[in-house]
Amino acid sequence: VTPNPPGSKLIVFNGSGTSDINVASSALGDGFHGEGTQCMALDCVNADCPAATPTPTFCSVCTPTPTAAPTSSPTPTVTATPTTTPVPCVRPSPGSTLAAEPGRFVVNSTCDGDDASPGDRSCATSSGECTLRAAIEESNFEAAENIIAFNIGAGPQTITPDYRPLPDVSAPVIIDGTTQPGFAGSPIIELSGARTSNNTNGLSIRAGPSTVRGLVINDFESFDQYDSLVGNGILLASDSNTVEGNLLGLDITGQIAKPNTNGVSIVDASHNRIGGLSSAARNIASGNEGMGIKITGASVSNSLLGNYVGTDSSGTTAVRNLYAGIWVEDDASDNQIGGKEAGAGNLISGNYNYGLAVAGQNARRNIVQGNRVGTDASGGNSIKNAIGIEILSASENTVGGPISGQGNLISGNGQGLVIGAPDFSATGNKVQGNLIGTDVTGSARLPNTDSGVSISYTPGNLIGGPNPGEGNVISGNGDFGVAIVYERAVGNIVQGNLIGTDITGTLELGNGASGVEILEAPGNTVGGSIAQSGNVIAGNGSGVSIHGAYATGNSVQGNRIGVDSAGNALPNIAHGVFIYDRASGNSIGGTDGAPNTIAYNNGDGVRVESAIGEYRKRADANSIRANSIHSNSGKGIDNVAGGNNELTPPTVRTTDPASGTACPGCAVDVFSDDADEGRIYHGSTMADATGHWTFPGAVTGPNVTATATSRCGTSEFSAPVPISPASPTPTTTASPTPSAVPGRFAPYQAYPVGSWPESVATGDFTGDGLKDVAMSTSYYASPNDWKVFLFVQQPDGTLDCPIPYSTHHGGGDTMALTAGDLNNDGYTDLALATVNGTEVFYQQSGTLQPGVLVSSDLEGDVDITDVNGDRVNDIVESNPDIRLLLGTGSGFSTPTIISSQGIGEVELGDVTGDRRIDIVGTRGDVLVFQQQPDGNFGAPASYRDANGSRYSTLEVADVTGDHRQDVIATVWGNSPNSKLEVFPQNQLGTLDAPAIYSTLDLPGPVEAADINGDGRQDVVVVHDGYQRAGVYLQNSDGRLSSEEVYQIPYASSYRPNGVAIGDINNDGALDIAISDYNNGLIVLRQNASSPTPTATPTPTATTGATPTPTPTGVHDAAALKISVPNDGGASRPIDVRVQNLGDHSESMGVYADVTPPGGPSNPYGCAPSGRVLATTVTVAPGKKTTVSSASLSFACANAAGARGKAFTIVAVADAHGDDAAACGPGQLQSMPCYNALASDDSNPSNNRMTRSCCKAGQ
Repeated sequence: VTPNPPGSKLIVFNGSGTSDINVASSALGDGFHGEGTQCMALDCVNADCPAATPTPTFCSVCTPTPTAAPTSSPTPTVTATPTTTPVPCVRPSPGSTLAAEPGRFVVNSTCDGDDASPGDRSCATSSGECTLRAAIEESNFEAAENIIAFNIGAGPQTITPDYRPLPDVSAPVIIDGTTQPGFAGSPIIELSGARTSNNTNGLSIRAGPSTVRGLVINDFESFDQYDSLVGNGILLASDSNTVEGNLLGLDITGQIAKPNTNGVSIVDASHNRIGGLSSAARNIASGNEGMGIKITGASVSNSLLGNYVGTDSSGTTAVRNLYAGIWVEDDASDNQIGGKEAGAGNLISGNYNYGLAVAGQNARRNIVQGNRVGTDASGGNSIKNAIGIEILSASENTVGGPISGQGNLISGNGQGLVIGAPDFSATGNKVQGNLIGTDVTGSARLPNTDSGVSISYTPGNLIGGPNPGEGNVISGNGDFGVAIVYERAVGNIVQGNLIGTDITGTLELGNGASGVEILEAPGNTVGGSIAQSGNVIAGNGSGVSIHGAYATGNSVQGNRIGVDSAGNALPNIAHGVFIYDRASGNSIGGTDGAPNTIAYNNGDGVRVESAIGEYRKRADANSIRANSIHSNSGKGIDNVAGGNNELTPPTVRTTDPASGTACPGCAVDVFSDDADEGRIYHGSTMADATGHWTFPGAVTGPNVTATATSRCGTSEFSAPVPISPASPTPTTTASPTPSAVPGRFAPYQAYPVGSWPESVATGDFTGDGLKDVAMSTSYYASPNDWKVFLFVQQPDGTLDCPIPYSTHHGGGDTMALTAGDLNNDGYTDLALATVNGTEVFYQQSGTLQPGVLVSSDLEGDVDITDVNGDRVNDIVESNPDIRLLLGTGSGFSTPTIISSQGIGEVELGDVTGDRRIDIVGTRGDVLVFQQQPDGNFGAPASYRDANGSRYSTLEVADVTGDHRQDVIATVWGNSPNSKLEVFPQNQLGTLDAPAIYSTLDLPGPVEAADINGDGRQDVVVVHDGYQRAGVYLQNSDGRLSSEEVYQIPYASSYRPNGVAIGDINNDGALDIAISDYNNGLIVLRQNASSPTPTATPTPTATTGATPTPTPTGVHDAAALKISVPNDGGASRPIDVRVQNLGDHSESMGVYADVTPPGGPSNPYGCAPSGRVLATTVTVAPGKKTTVSSASLSFACANAAGARGKAFTIVAVADAHGDDAAACGPGQLQSMPCYNALASDDSNPSNNRMTRSCCKAGQ
């Protein structure tokens, strides 16, 4: 360049001849030019070339002036020059002149020369032509608005600036390409950046009001697409400009992409208009590498009207912008994208990523209306954007509106509309009046292949609304209609929409998955209690799906689910409402006047499912109340696999008035239906403390049903009872406890808790005399991690939904539990091993209190017993040390280290025969730490079998029938290498070689208890990965029987982590509780039809009348209390089951006496009263029989006075003086045979009694 610009560099190459050198402009900066002894194919600016070298049709190619020959012949110096072929420029005809016209500059050349005298009001280069560059330079000297027109020959012309940007527009101007001769509606003046360096703009408008009209602008690019100031076809950096009728990013045909980085960028500029209401004002902003149109910075009140963004000029074919069609970001607010007027809407289709995106926390109050997003211009065919519209971290924006014409058509995309925010900030956005997933008529599918509307990680947005026109049609989409996902998506509202139907609400255009999907999102509302806020949700997969651990507190109210807008059948393919996978505490309907109609669905009306076998997924405490649920193909309400803890449905006993039984203290909703659901909701009442309820209102029938609701959630519907005024027939509803099957245990029940269960314990943790279950969890990235869950047994023998207790745990997966009285107050407490020490949950006021740490450091296991014999329980911890914490009744001593080497599992018992508690553990061997007379512990004795087996789990119990405690150990592995071994304690206080029993693969946790009620300790073992629990019954010879096996759920990881035994349904038989790694709490309940146990010398009797019979002992009696019935006379017999555990036939007297409420004086006029059964029965050894009284009608003349009181039934089995308590020669008195509790009486002192029995001595 002559002269060299300041800072320019001379690149010298030594060599001979002429060479072409390609140099990337990114390495040399902008505006690279070459010079030297040879100029090769260099298209120079005219001023750079000698005046003698111009040609008629080309910008000059420089030929240096010859110089004198050098005195020597140096190597020629060659400089780098671009190799682009010169582009001819069109000039005016020779001799022609341009008439001077004030304020109007007519471009007559495609050349790129500068104005010879800027400011003289004449557009002319040194060659006398008016170039676009010269026109802008001259216009910038005029204060008033100028016009730049075009008259460059005839037809299409291309202006290609040479290696430098055009001047910025710094004064108002109209650049009007429609003035070019031959213009017929489509631009024919092309402004090409093919020869400029990167990081330039086609036109930079920095003064307004200016207008750019009728141009084709392409090939202007930047290195950085995020730099909004460069790489634009048009940059608007000033206010009140107009851009209309241009092709931006396309060739002159409007069909082929010639990309800019961005078509138009509005940067810190306001009140600009891109496009207009007429087709002539339409811009086609397509084919660009970044955005078609970008609004950024503090840009407000700009309008984008009638443009095609991402298609060709016909609006039928995609010419995609690679990043987004329209992008609004940063502080850009109050901008208008489209509008309700005819022609105002934009066509935003075919873009590679986003059709339209509004991004940034300060991008507020932008309005998107009347656009077609993802379709062709007709609105009938798809031209896909990956995402139609995305609102990203932006708030208070509006998509659509309630007035005719404001709604957008958002169809044919990958995803329809997405509201999301990684910073949880997109809130207060409204989506109203749109068609999402249909064609422009709203009557046919034009699906977004994914979801119609998706809200993720962001709160407080409104989809639809209760007022006319606010609802959207969200139908025909490939996945969900509306998806609200992840835990920060809270407080969003979906109201007044048609989801899965056409625009009339009567024809099916279902979404491919659920109409509304709520995943891991809390506190959202679908519908509402305000009039017209309900949605029509029909024709979808399921109507509403709610799932995930954080999906809690969501409300579904006032909707029509499975019915059309007129109430006619329009079923969802699966369920009306589907709640699963740890979703808890959600509300479907409600008694506040906002019920749903859930009908005609092809699955269940409402299904609540804790997904068994899919990693501990619990769904409970979901309320389903006051809805009209009817005519579904499945159940009205279906609680599956622990859903809503499978709360027992109520019973309906009478219909005038409606009354029956339910879980005590539960809310009972009463319905009429023509089948077994609940079409008509009549009202609600409460069950009293005895479980009785009465609904005073009228019911219409033809059938009456009811549901019960506790904090566990809502039950299924009761069995229907037809209205029969003459003589109501009592009915009962089956308990969710699995029915009896051949074998000892019924099929398992699972109670998922939403995390990884670790350990389990049983005990009376509420002080009501009933065995409860406690279970700990470890880590599953869930709100239920590091918790203790307490399942409280209810008076009806069911387990209540679990109460979670937080712990001091901070990691690891120990969480071992054990139960015992730890403060000497007579109540059962709970100890938990955590990484921070042993944590104790004391029982107080009928529940467990928050945990307190009583030691520190990592604990692997913990056990409780009175180690030192002071009648106060102590704690033994293991891992990393074995430590003893002596109980004081009010706390614990400083831990004493028994051994510096841990033993993993710790078991306690007298396995040395000295009446002192020893510590048993394993480090491969069975290790016995014997307690010494001084309370210290000696070095461990080690035991193994002859094969040198290594042991994994242990138990201490008398499983050989000699009243000495033995050690049971498991050998882990696959059969035949897996073993159950019993090390019997001998008379010398050591352990003999083990008796070895075959077992299934992978034996895990092991416990001992008297499973079959014969007074002998049996063994229960749970098998890792084998889906079985095994029971070994102890025989009369002190050997174990073969293993009985019972199915438990599939466990993909070999981890049933713990087992405990107790009567957890109050039927007098011991049940098995398992903490299952995959499935939560698993319960195996003993069947009433269990095989007859092996005989022992003592016959026993049990009493029974509805509810469940309860065992008693010979010469003793246990009271069974029956509440005064609400029906005034339910008939039932009293059953007394007599069992002979002796070795010879026994003749027994069997008696039952009834004491009425108020005592023998019978103040309430109740019947029956007195002895109701007296008979004699002979029972063979090892057999049992049942003796029944006549059918008795329990009723009181003064029923109101007797309400809440009870009949007391006392049953006695008299073995005619054969008192087994007086043990004969050679017999030893054992532990009590029975601990009986009458199931209807919560006061243990009324009915608990124990009975001693005798066994053969040694």
